[in-house]
Amino acid sequence: MSQTHAADRLPLVALFGSPNSGKTSVFNALTGGREKVGNYPGVTVERSIGQLDLGDQTVQLVDVPGLYSLRAISEDEEVAREALFGPMRPDLLVFVLDAVNLERSLFLFSQAAESGVPVIGVLTMTDLAEKEGKSIDIDELTSELYAPVVKVIQHKGIGLTELKKCISAGLETCDFPSPKLGFPPIVEEAVDRLDERPDGPAERGDILRQLLSDAAEGPDEWLQAVHAERDQLFASGIQAKTIDAQTRYAWAGSIVRKVVTEKGQTSRAAAQKIDAILTHKFAGLIFFLSLMYIVFQSIYTLSGPLMDGIEAGIGWASDQVYPLLSGNDVLRSLVVDGIIGGVGAALVFLPQILILFFFIGVLEGTGYLARASFMMDRLLGWCGLNGRAFIPLL
Repeated sequence: MSQTHAADRLPLVALFGSPNSGKTSVFNALTGGREKVGNYPGVTVERSIGQLDLGDQTVQLVDVPGLYSLRAISEDEEVAREALFGPMRPDLLVFVLDAVNLERSLFLFSQAAESGVPVIGVLTMTDLAEKEGKSIDIDELTSELYAPVVKVIQHKGIGLTELKKCISAGLETCDFPSPKLGFPPIVEEAVDRLDERPDGPAERGDILRQLLSDAAEGPDEWLQAVHAERDQLFASGIQAKTIDAQTRYAWAGSIVRKVVTEKGQTSRAAAQKIDAILTHKFAGLIFFLSLMYIVFQSIYTLSGPLMDGIEAGIGWASDQVYPLLSGNDVLRSLVVDGIIGGVGAALVFLPQILILFFFIGVLEGTGYLARASFMMDRLLGWCGLNGRAFIPLL
């Protein structure tokens, strides 16, 4: 199957990937954009669009929200799914593979490869993976994914030129990856039979999704055929809702074992021990509450002298200007009470704001915000929020 873009628009290239995989950083490096970058889920909630110059042509590059699965369960994941399956389907997917969490990225890649859109891969976070003692065989990964993969260190500008060439080539060739996921033969046979029907979806991946989930949609005859095939799977002992995730994760794990070489386990083991404490349902909560107490106590303690200094400066400025405008009560009220007093009232809170964002930056840089979001997921669930709501609440 080939895909062409409309003559009245630029080719559309979509950046796809999991949260925290460096996707938005790649977008900024390619387009010169200044989109918000964070190492916690949910930063990119709306699609961001920029133009990318490939030399012989210009394309639109869209950075869609990060997601873990194409089966959307949140608003930002629905935005990402709509970007792939909506009316403005991309001409090419640039799939961001996180070298540190490669197995998780490959799970989503297996779904994106079935979308009917050409895909190329970009491997990020390789410098962090090397610090953990990991070495990834790019050529072997390319072979296993049936799609070209480019190694990029975006903040250093490494690999960007090669990535642009790969994007240009991908738009011309429109190659579709076809990784061998290893679904049981009975599942593949059921998909084959449904694929022969004229009333079903055109994409094989969509047929598989409808077969193995409760999201079947279409004419009544099609729905009956899907339910009949699903009943046969149940009768043979196949659990439709679990076989999909099990197969994809098994495939992703086998790829990781083939392409990743572990040079040392010390740093990774230490990180896992720290994570076990920080995300523990009791110890993690105690650490979180203690840290938040220290953060906010520090904000009020450190900002006190600065706020007092600003108030004193505003008072001094008012005292200096007040006698100079004694002949015009209206102007004096405007300048002293309105401009100096009004602006000063806002500036008084500036130290607290700056200190708060300093601490948020430190927590973000150390990766703790992602773990705090995980800890808050259960606590915020009672009111219909997930852990990511902790970030704007903070």
